Amino acid sequence: NFTVQSEPAYCGPSSLAMVLNALEVDPGRTWKGVWRWYSDELLESCRTESDLKANGITFDQFLCLASSHAQVIAKHGAAASREEFLRDIKYVTQRVDVFMVLSFSRKHLGQTGDGHFSPIGAYHPASNKALVLDSARYKYPSWFGDVDELYDSLQPVDNETCLPRGYFLISRKDDISNLGTPYINPKGVDSCKSSPACCSPKRQ
Repeated sequence: NFTVQSEPAYCGPSSLAMVLNALEVDPGRTWKGVWRWYSDELLESCRTESDLKANGITFDQFLCLASSHAQVIAKHGAAASREEFLRDIKYVTQRVDVFMVLSFSRKHLGQTGDGHFSPIGAYHPASNKALVLDSARYKYPSWFGDVDELYDSLQPVDNETCLPRGYFLISRKDDISNLGTPYINPKGVDSCKSSPACCSPKRQ
């Protein structure tokens, strides 16, 4: 179910599309021909198309978008300890009914660019590294990252939201996870302004 983002700033929608297809969530419409399939252009974010292409989406906007299609638990930066992050990675990589998407700083890892979303695909205990299924495959192929360094890459503050980055645990709505408590924005403000329409899939 690996998907390459269709636009340079579409890492969030592309990562979510990969996870939804892996979970076999029905998009409720056809993609092409008779096929019902998620792609990043099918997912409508809270931003206009031109703004999305220029700036991508924030942590809260990803949460809003993902929550309209799946059960989501979100954890900002240090809201989860290093041990909890590792425990969650081990959990999701041993299952097929829940997946993790990282919102991390490329710059902190010595990569070009900065804020980025990508799913986790595997964990290698001997080296304590996780496989990042990089949605920008034209830029970086899938790569193994040290779990401690990945955790540290979640901590830098996003200049747009003034909050650290983090990660998401995503499962089907009909298979509610017991991994923790759903995230509540500490500022008490929903980036999607509580409007269901901004998070709904595009319709033909």
